[in-house]
Amino acid sequence: MELLEVLHRAGDAEREFDIVIREEGLPGPANSFSFHPARPEATLRQILLERKDLSLALARRLPPFRRPAISEIIRQVSRENALFALMTALPDMLPSIFSLGWATAEFASDTAVITVNQVRMAFLIAAASGRNAGYLEQKHDIAAIVAGAFGWRALAREMAGKIPFGGGLIPKAAIAYAGTYVAGLGLERYYRAGYRLTAAERELAYREALESGRRFAKWALGSAGK
Repeated sequence: MELLEVLHRAGDAEREFDIVIREEGLPGPANSFSFHPARPEATLRQILLERKDLSLALARRLPPFRRPAISEIIRQVSRENALFALMTALPDMLPSIFSLGWATAEFASDTAVITVNQVRMAFLIAAASGRNAGYLEQKHDIAAIVAGAFGWRALAREMAGKIPFGGGLIPKAAIAYAGTYVAGLGLERYYRAGYRLTAAERELAYREALESGRRFAKWALGSAGK
C-alpha cells in the first residue's frame, strides 16, 4: 500500500513522473530508463547515477534502491574524509619549529570534522534505510562513532608522524577512509538486518577498505600534482 503512493502504471494516472521505467528496447521520454530483466541491478545503478538528486528519496521509499544508494553514501563520505586527512597532514611534509603546535591543532580539527562527517553519514544511512534519522533517534550509534574516533585518529597521527617528509600522508588518509567505511558498513548492516558486524567481519572489511583508501589517496595526490 505504501508503494502504491509512489508507483503507477503508465496511463493509470494523468500526471508527470520523476522517473519512467520502460521495457527494454522500447522508446520512451527523456526521463525514462530501460528495465533489464536479466540484470535488474543495472537499471538501479543507471537510475542512481543519472538521478543523484533522487537517490535518498528512492532508497527510502523503494527497498531495492537501498543497498546501492547506501554503498554510494559510504564511498562518498569515506573519500571526503580521506581527502580532508590529506589536507590537514600536508604541513607534515615541511617540518619546522611550528610542527608541534600544528600537530595539536591538526589532531583536534580533523578529528572533529571527520567525526561530524561520520555522524552525517549515519543520518543519511538511516534515512535511506527507511528509519528515523536524528540525534535522539541515533544517540547510541553516534556515541559509538564519537568513542571510536579518537582511537583511530590517534593511530593515524602516530603513523603520519613516524614517517618523515610527508611519507605518512597516504597511511593517514587510508585510515580515515577505512575507519569511515567500516562505520558505514556496520550501520547499513544494523539498519537492514538488525544485527552488527562480527569482529571477524569488521577486521576483514577494515583491511579491504584500508587498501581502497591507499589507492584513493595515491590517486588524489597524483591528481593534485598534475
